[in-house]
Amino acid sequence: MNRYFHILHQLSIHSNLTVLTLASKDQIEKARTKYPSLRTVSFYYVNEDYEIPKILAFLPKKIAASIYSRILSYNLLKSANGILLSFYQPTIKLLKNSHFDVVVFENLATLDLAKRIKQKFPQIRQIYDAHNFDTEIALSQFNLQQITKNELKYTAKLESNLYKYIDILWVCSKRESVLFEKANNNKITSIEVIPNGTEIQSIPFSTTRNIIPEILFVGSLDYYPNEEGLLWFLQYVLPNIKSDFFFRIVGSGNCSQVLKDIISNLKNVQLVGFVEQLDQHYINADLIVIPILSGSGTRLKALEAMKFQKAIVSTIKGVEGIELQDEIFIQDDPEKMASAISILLVNQSDNFDLADKARKHVEKYYDWDVIGLKMKQTI
Repeated sequence: MNRYFHILHQLSIHSNLTVLTLASKDQIEKARTKYPSLRTVSFYYVNEDYEIPKILAFLPKKIAASIYSRILSYNLLKSANGILLSFYQPTIKLLKNSHFDVVVFENLATLDLAKRIKQKFPQIRQIYDAHNFDTEIALSQFNLQQITKNELKYTAKLESNLYKYIDILWVCSKRESVLFEKANNNKITSIEVIPNGTEIQSIPFSTTRNIIPEILFVGSLDYYPNEEGLLWFLQYVLPNIKSDFFFRIVGSGNCSQVLKDIISNLKNVQLVGFVEQLDQHYINADLIVIPILSGSGTRLKALEAMKFQKAIVSTIKGVEGIELQDEIFIQDDPEKMASAISILLVNQSDNFDLADKARKHVEKYYDWDVIGLKMKQTI
């Protein structure tokens, strides 16, 4: 959702924008308050109800919807696509009655719709904004027995056939660009890296340190890669840190009982949970850790920490999708990570130097306004 609203904001600045969305009017009004340029956008609110062709009206709605979805997606073996059913009629009607140069698709489930639009309106250029390389995520889910083999195959097929109906592919990182190119046998017309970003504003920076240095982790606690990484960090990194510290864990969602039990036995670790505003937690921290071992996409938590001018220690996966040189200390070995944390907690000069590099880097390359100009160029 973070990327979605920022993409909308930048498109509203650089183009005459119309949006079909499942977001509620309240969500859009909140976004318009934050981004006044969205007041120039025409929003069409799509509900999850949909029309069934009269020829199928004699059937129970659930069965009719399943058949209709299969017809629209040209795939008689796949399960019903609710996004396709909700968006198909409103989108076709809008495209028939107005002129559009480009259509941007924001969700893997909308790709069935993209196939139909390419067939009916071949003159319109189509962009797919890929938040992840979903085949990679689906493979992890399949290995964990969270999805079926057919669901994995369906995702892989969608992403390996983008070249047939997508004119420009937006990806979050160079790594994902390579994955999509390989999946499509280098047949996609244009791939552009449109990274995730952050809003750059003045951040209060203090040279005052906590008496006991504070380490901070921020992330959704019900997201498997975050929990997996925290368990690894608590079990293999924390015991090797050779200095005093306090570790604070902040994030929405309920973590597992296993993680709660481990935390309850550690006196210098606090599970804060959800907070309305993260800013003060970032400002108070002496060091940010991002111990992520799996998953895909760009690590928004890394960009946020960089924006707050903080020293960051991360695994390779934790900063995936962000082009870096030496702005973040990256280490997958738990003992070496613990050693780096120990040094940065004690050595104020090294800590401030790393934090300063992080802030300057995110200002130059990952400000959403900078990214918006690149979006404008690709369109």
